[in-house]
Amino acid sequence: MNTSDDPVRVLVIDDDPGLRGLLTALFNREGWTVTTAADGETAVHQMALDAPDVVILDLMLPQLMGLEVLRRITAQDSTCRDRVLVVTAISQAQLRTLPADLGVWAVIRKPFDNAELVRSVQACVSRHARPRLRADAAH
Repeated sequence: MNTSDDPVRVLVIDDDPGLRGLLTALFNREGWTVTTAADGETAVHQMALDAPDVVILDLMLPQLMGLEVLRRITAQDSTCRDRVLVVTAISQAQLRTLPADLGVWAVIRKPFDNAELVRSVQACVSRHARPRLRADAAH
């Protein structure tokens, strides 16, 4: 989990290489570290190696759909669900068919406003950041 001195770590899970590149550049400008996954299986593996501070998750993925990715990563880390931002192109009607208890931080429809997405990630990180203990406070 992020501390005040560490760069924010974001995992972008999307099968569109252009969008992965855009989000990587956008988040790098914020000083954040970005890891990407082009499919659900890779994303689950990546989460098992190193849980990020925030996950950007597309729902329409090859090999393993986004909802299944969400189920598997929350099975690995029950606290990660509220650090997931779903970014998807599915319609408003399709969004209404998603489980009511999806429990993610936010659902953002594509196309999205870059500044709005950055603000959502910042809010999520602020809400879930664990402040680093000061060395002098430990004594």
